[in-house]
Amino acid sequence: MDISRHFIVNCILVILLLPSYGISSFLVFISGFLIDIDHYIWYALKFKDLNPKNSYIFHKERRQLIEIDRLHIFHVIEFWLLILILGIIFYIPTLIFGLVTHLIMDFSEMPLTSKNLRSTSLILWLYKNV
Repeated sequence: MDISRHFIVNCILVILLLPSYGISSFLVFISGFLIDIDHYIWYALKFKDLNPKNSYIFHKERRQLIEIDRLHIFHVIEFWLLILILGIIFYIPTLIFGLVTHLIMDFSEMPLTSKNLRSTSLILWLYKNV
């Protein structure tokens, strides 16, 4: 999904949730938009290029690599479970809401050809790659 759509949707959600959840509504923005920083981290490590603009262009053009096991650390089931547990323990529904919104947006627009490019489990990725 284009990062600008995540930005716009999460800004709207923060505005809508602000009266009910106050400052914690900004966690929707963090868990719904800033979660994509892992795309930049992957790109920077893979191509040894720290330029965020190059990373943005790479992902926007959806350049496909033969490599099919990309590790986007904030897009794995273990991270989702951690956020779910923290959200429940500390009663932070906005944290969970932002993550769920992000994932729905990601999966709804992900082309079928790229569904297998990203690893969905850190444990399985480590097992296959270490």
